[in-house]
Amino acid sequence: MSCRLMSAVVVLFGLASQSFGFEVTATIRKIDPDLRVANVFANGQERTVKIAMDAKFLDEAGENLKDGLSAPEFKAGTTVTLTVERNGNTPEIVSIRLGGRTNPSRPTRASVGKPTVGFKPLAEMTAQDRYKGEDGGLYGQGNNNPPAELAAAAKRVTATIQPLDANGKPAANGKIGLVSISMSNATQEFSRFKQLADADPEKSSRVAVVDCAQGGQTMARWADA
Repeated sequence: MSCRLMSAVVVLFGLASQSFGFEVTATIRKIDPDLRVANVFANGQERTVKIAMDAKFLDEAGENLKDGLSAPEFKAGTTVTLTVERNGNTPEIVSIRLGGRTNPSRPTRASVGKPTVGFKPLAEMTAQDRYKGEDGGLYGQGNNNPPAELAAAAKRVTATIQPLDANGKPAANGKIGLVSISMSNATQEFSRFKQLADADPEKSSRVAVVDCAQGGQTMARWADA
C-alpha cells in the first residue's frame, strides 16, 4: 500500500452521542459572539465549542438573558451549565445557563452506541485482508512497522533536530519548537497536552510547546494554495 491516511476522531467531553444531548458544568474562558464560539474549561480540559444559531442563554432561574450571547454575565471565570447536542458530526452548544447543574446527581444519559459494522482496524488487518482492494497494516502487507529504509530516513532527519535561535541558526541557548497546526479539534486536545507537557519535570527547557491551532480555522484558511 503506497499511501495511508490516518485520522483521529475527537469526542467532545467524552459524553456526547449521536442521539442524545448532555449537560456539563463549565468555566468560561472566552465567548466570541461574532464567531459564535465558546472557549471553556470542563471535565479537566480546555474546550472550543461552536454555539448553535438558535441556542438559548439563561440566567440561574432559567429565564432568558436580555442581551443573549452578548450578555455581560458571560465573562471569563463565570461558571455555567452547557447543554450540548450534535448537529450532524459536530457538537454544538444549544443552551448556556448561569450557574452549575441544578441536579448534579442526575446521571448523564449514556450513549446507546452503534452495532459493529464488521470492519477490522487497519492495524489489525493482515496481508490477506482487503478493504476496497487494499491490504492491511499501517505500511501495507500486514506490517505495522516502517520498512528499514523509511525508518533509517526518519532516524537521519530526527538526528538533525537541535535548538535554534530566533534566526533559525543552531544555538546552544536556542529552542526546539513542538507545535500544533490545525483547527478546533486540535487545539482542544493540544491545549491540555501543552499544560501537561510544560508541567512535566522531564521535559527539556530547550523544548517550547506552542499551540498554533485555532478554533474555527479550517484547512482552507491556513493551508498554502
